[in-house]
This record gives sequence, structure tokens and C-alpha cells, in this order.
Amino acid sequence: MQIYALDLEDLKPTDISEAVNKCHRPKKFSDAGSHIMEVIHSLPNLFNGVDLGEVVIYIGRSFFNPDKPKAGVYGRFMEHFRIKGHHYSVIALRCDTKVVPLWERAAIRIISKLKQKKRLCVSDIVNIAQCQAGALPAYKESVIYITWTHGKKTPIQHLNTKEINLVSNEIYEDLNNEIPRIQISDVLSATTDVSQCVEIVWHPRYQITDNSEDIDSIGQLTVSSAIIEDMAESIKDITGCSLRKVKQILMNTRGNTLVRNAFSDYWPDSEYVEDDTDTDTEYAEDIDSIGQLTVSSAIIEDMAESIKDITGCSLRKVKQILMNTRGNTLVRNAFSDYWPDSEYVEDDTDTDTEYAEDIDSIGQLTVSSAIIEDMAESIKDITGCSLRKIEQILMNTHGNTLVKNAFSGYWPED
Repeated sequence: MQIYALDLEDLKPTDISEAVNKCHRPKKFSDAGSHIMEVIHSLPNLFNGVDLGEVVIYIGRSFFNPDKPKAGVYGRFMEHFRIKGHHYSVIALRCDTKVVPLWERAAIRIISKLKQKKRLCVSDIVNIAQCQAGALPAYKESVIYITWTHGKKTPIQHLNTKEINLVSNEIYEDLNNEIPRIQISDVLSATTDVSQCVEIVWHPRYQITDNSEDIDSIGQLTVSSAIIEDMAESIKDITGCSLRKVKQILMNTRGNTLVRNAFSDYWPDSEYVEDDTDTDTEYAEDIDSIGQLTVSSAIIEDMAESIKDITGCSLRKVKQILMNTRGNTLVRNAFSDYWPDSEYVEDDTDTDTEYAEDIDSIGQLTVSSAIIEDMAESIKDITGCSLRKIEQILMNTHGNTLVKNAFSGYWPED
């Protein structure tokens, strides 16, 4: 049995349908809990150089309706990507919705006990409450999913046999004997045996099919070409590195270095190949052309990722600088502390009026239009509010209210 891993940065509803069809359907709590643990233990196998102690997970439940593929679990995945910063997911199992309340109570108690005793098998589990969360779906079948990201490595200690017996007894009594003690004990034992794994593979849409030719052709690209052609996903599939690590390596490597050399520690059958390409000038031209953009143009053309790659700043810092800089300032001047070989260039463009018009046109949208046109990111750039706050304000404001009025406390003065 295989489980499909999904990349939330490039997720399609059809990916979830295939993942649901692949996943396990256990009947007993012990089978479900042990299976979840085996899935968790398998997550690092998708990457090179990632330890269980770096994995931060969220375990949730939802539903999947093939007739409404963007409802249910797809919405949860998108929320976790945008708000929680989780990058990956799996559909771990599916089960009869009738068993969800009892299984969820048991899972909450087990994980709460493990957290209290600092005996988790991962860096952290971030969603454990003291009670069940949310109404049950109106579907016969529910899905249990995991989303995760990679964080700072945490030392891991497991329960010993004595602790397993004590905790099993406590949870058994807490659940009023509704789940046999041996089933609770089996799940706790599964947390300690990290060698018990299941086969997790990336969804086929993320996998390179024509292996040798694709690997060789991508390996012969220069780093600058790989950035321009947005090859990070393909490099991730070849190397097994996380998408974040791929982007970090690309960002911190000289532009005319061959990709296979930049990733020599991870590239299949890698031998160093002499970089004989002459793309310093080409790469410098790309940097120069972006540097000559105005801040307002960079916002409109969504150049934050490219600026991040050039400057080495975090994406959050890039967006903060763009948001807090006068619209007709050249990008290279806005990032003068970080721009390669930066010298201040006189801003001779006149785009104050153009930038003000962009702000004004968005401000004149109604809230309902802003939601439909997915303007949250643009509103964030203008107001400086967090994406979460923007979505909350949009959600809680009457649909025919003007955006500038909905955000009156944050909107730039005319």
C-alpha cells in the first residue's frame, strides 16, 4: 500500500481524490492509531537529511466530496499553507464518520499525555486542544490528514514500558472503558518504534517520468537559468530536498554554477562537472533589470520571490520593505543594504500618480469583489496588516462595503 504525499504550494483538488482512493481504511482504533504513527515515522523518508525531530505536524479530520473537490479537506490544506506555514500533507486514512468522536477523544488524550511527558516522536504536534474541534461532516466517511513543515531539530525521548502501562491505564479510565486498554497500549507502543513505516511517495504529478534525460538536462542548467525558469520543484523531485532547501541553495549559489554542482551532495550519481558556461553577464542583466523596476511595479508584477532570491532576505522582509517604501523608488535603492554591488541610482521615474491610482482602484472595490478577485495579498501590501487579519476583516464585513472603508484604520491617507 502506498500513500501519496502532496505539496501544498502546488496542490490541485484532483490530487486529493487520488490520495483518498489510495489510503488505508482501518476498523479498530488500535489499527488507526498505529497506522497514523507509521505514517508520521515515514515522513522524513521523502527528503534527504531531514530528521523526525525537525518535523512539526498537525493531525486533523475533514471530508472529501469528489463532486465538490474544493470543499472539506482541500480548504483545510489551503488554510494550513497560508496561515500555519505548513508545506506538505498526506491523507493518512479514511474511516466511518460514526467512530470519529470516540477516536478523536482518544487521540487527544494520547497526544496530550505524550506532550506533558515530553515524549513526542516528532518536534511538535501543534493542534491538540482539550476538547473536540468542529462539527462532524454530514458524510458517511471522514478522512484523517496530516500537514507538516520542518522546524528546529528537537531531541526525542520515547516512553518506556512502565510509562506505556501507566499512561494506557490513565487514558482507559478517562475514556470510561470505551476503548480496550490493549488497543491504547498498542498505539502508545507504536509511537516508540520509529522503524515501523509505511510507503509514502510523492504524488505522481510531482514525479519526473523520463528520468535520465530530465535529470541530465536540468543538471546542465545554470543556477540563474533554474531560477528564471522556476525549476525548484523539479530539482526537489530529483534531489529529495525540501522545496525550501532547494530555494535556499539556489539563492546562495553563484548564478553561473551548474545545478548538478550546486546540489552535488544530493544529485543522483553526481560527479563534479566543470562550469564552462559564461552567464555572469546574463545573470547580472537579470539582476539589473529587476533593480531598475520601481517598487510599485515590483508589487504589481509580484516580484517579491525574485527579489528574495537576489538579496537573500526572507520573503516577509522583502514584502515589508516593498510595503513601507515610496512607490517610485527603484528596487535596487529600496534594497540598497542587500543588493549585489549596490550603488545608489537616482530615481528619475514619476510613478507616484500611478501607484496612488492602484491603491485607489483597490480601495474602491467592494468587499465581495475583493474576495472574488482574491485581493487579500494586495490589501496586505497596502495596509501592512497580516494576511490572517485581512481575511478576518473581509469575512466579517458586509459585502457591499468599500475596501478602503473596511480597512479605514490602516488605509493610506489620500
